[in-house]
Amino acid sequence: MDRDFLNEIWLQFETEAMEHCISSEDLLLDAEFNGSEAIKIDSLFRAFHSLKGLFGTVGLNQTLELTHLIEDVIDKIRSLEIPLNSKIRAVLLKGIDVLKNIIASSSQERKEIVDENLDAVKQLIGSIDTKNFRASENLKGIGRKDLDNPNSISAKGERFATVDLESLDLLFNKVGLVSSQVNVLKRMTKLNLDNGQFIENIDKLIDTLQTEVTILNQSITDLRLVSVNSLIRRLKRDVFETAVSLNKNVEFHVTGDNERADRTIINVLSSALMHLLRNSVDHGIEKNAERGKKGNGKISLDFSKEKDGLLITVSDDGRGLDRKKIEKKLHELKLISVDDIKNLSNPQLYEFIFQPGFSTKSIVSETSGRGVGLDVVKKNISSLGGTINVVSDVGLGTKFFLKIPNIVSTEDCLVLSDLKTIYAFPTRSILWIRSVAQVEFQKHSSMRSVVHGKNIIPVHSAYELFGNLAENMDGLDEKIILINMNDKAFALSYNGKLTYSEHVFDEPDLLVSKLPFVSGTTVDQDRNIIFRANIEKLFEINERAA
Repeated sequence: MDRDFLNEIWLQFETEAMEHCISSEDLLLDAEFNGSEAIKIDSLFRAFHSLKGLFGTVGLNQTLELTHLIEDVIDKIRSLEIPLNSKIRAVLLKGIDVLKNIIASSSQERKEIVDENLDAVKQLIGSIDTKNFRASENLKGIGRKDLDNPNSISAKGERFATVDLESLDLLFNKVGLVSSQVNVLKRMTKLNLDNGQFIENIDKLIDTLQTEVTILNQSITDLRLVSVNSLIRRLKRDVFETAVSLNKNVEFHVTGDNERADRTIINVLSSALMHLLRNSVDHGIEKNAERGKKGNGKISLDFSKEKDGLLITVSDDGRGLDRKKIEKKLHELKLISVDDIKNLSNPQLYEFIFQPGFSTKSIVSETSGRGVGLDVVKKNISSLGGTINVVSDVGLGTKFFLKIPNIVSTEDCLVLSDLKTIYAFPTRSILWIRSVAQVEFQKHSSMRSVVHGKNIIPVHSAYELFGNLAENMDGLDEKIILINMNDKAFALSYNGKLTYSEHVFDEPDLLVSKLPFVSGTTVDQDRNIIFRANIEKLFEINERAA
């Protein structure tokens, strides 16, 4: 059989099968879902019946067995033998994870995934107690492979991006028009025209090009915008699984999920919102026996458009922030004196929960208590040019307000262009640049040092940190660059050329993110890769040396 024909069949299978998996997952994660909603139960059953047929068509018999087992469980739910409670729902979601991994993987990976997960899922399904309506607790590690990582196998099938076709057509047309006009300019320079006519024609073309480039920039900006809806399924899943692991009944509601933001912002938001929502489930929502309120715990995520960006609200109707616990933790960490603590208003006090290492949780768990989370959230939101604030009422709940721009703004950068690897430093982080003749050095250990306030700052070589010079630049004057962050300073020596330019940086991919001093990447007009220097990592060098 023709290989292209087989590939076409498999591509069609992947698309259709993944759609059935995702629609099934959406049904299972629906906050309003209950066993009495026969229409949704029937939809779930039909989706798995279709999946079973698709897997049979392409000959994936072991997967066929798994879909048949899940279909049987759904049939029991449909016939009211068992209810679709949280534990059973979790088992079905694990089965879907395995199927999604298989669909999105190569033929070799598929066999490995089936071998690793099929028996475990079969045991889970077999463990469902139809009399007591519960399932095995042993859900850990089955089906999901690092779902927090957007590059993981399990996430591959969910990475759908919608592009406005009209904007795309406009972009292509404008690029073609600009290219043709550039060619006209090239031809005109070769023609024997008198100067007056030449200049007149050039001026007209330049005006036209400027207009077209403006339209191009707007089109590119529009294409960078993606719906926040791309986040929702993963967030719903995370809230659900966190609630199940903590034995809490939680309803999760989302509004405004059709709002759009720059794709770089979406990537950062994914992690930040996951932290906040886990925090709401763990810290906010009380255990069922402690709640003393009617109904399940409620968590809401709202997106709304503002003039300059998005307002995102994460709220819960839980216990609220405990002032006494926060005061006690502040005293333990010695972040502020006892007298000053008492004088703080509630909003001022709540700001301390974003401090590194701050947690009022006495028990360390997989979910919280490690002092990692809210400080990371604030750092990520700040990196986008956004803000985060918290409001809380004891016994009523807590709200986090995130304000972020729709578009990642360009950054003014100082570019070290004569390195083999080009690095850019945001100018807002640079305190001053001076020639060696303007700097008074001090000896500190074996390194030269400069004085900044009351601190002695060692001077590090850019070439040792970032790589050798692209060519011999010994003849150029050495400069000292003083970088500032949160009242700390880092000194860098450099002999090459310094240039200023504006850039929009993307999040580094998995490979680039492993480099020691990289926090983003972009490409210049000559298609050179420019790395955004990770300022925080630079300061860790000073801390280790101290």
